Amino acid sequence: MATKVSVAKRLYVNKDETETRHATPQTVGMRFEFTNNLNLVIGADGIHKDVRNACMWHGVNQKVGDGFAGAKGDADAAYESANSIAERLAEGIWVQTRESAGPSTGLLVEAIVRAKIAGGEAKTNFTDERKAAIAGKLKGETPEATKTARAGALANPAIAAAFEQIKAERQAAKAKAAADAAKGETADLSAF
Repeated sequence: MATKVSVAKRLYVNKDETETRHATPQTVGMRFEFTNNLNLVIGADGIHKDVRNACMWHGVNQKVGDGFAGAKGDADAAYESANSIAERLAEGIWVQTRESAGPSTGLLVEAIVRAKIAGGEAKTNFTDERKAAIAGKLKGETPEATKTARAGALANPAIAAAFEQIKAERQAAKAKAAADAAKGETADLSAF
């Protein structure tokens, strides 16, 4: 296996001229320190205006992609991670604190819709706009407020039941996919 050799250290330069290992809302540029003692500094003004947009979208792609990289083939988990990051970006949150804001908004919206339909509301009432409005009610001004809003939704027994049912359905689908993938396989299990 080849050994990865680092040839440069990447540092983010902030407005106050401090440097960090991670981008922040205060980042105004980058400094690359090469092992040959040469440095390259790039600020926003050093990037042509016609490519700044491409740089932004490359960053979004990287940020969201990093977020679901650990999903290990689980499309539901990957979507939930990607959706959570998109929500944080929309809320102005670049780095998530380690404390969770509770279950994902997308899964909760799905549970609320399912509970309302089970309660007699017409399925056709749930347009994308209506679902977005429901999602908006699950987001607070702070991560703690969001956590409180999501916990409040799950305190409703009908929503909690729908939430658990959706999770069980997704788990059953994963189990079926794994069983289908194992059909006809003659794995050597003698080592176990």
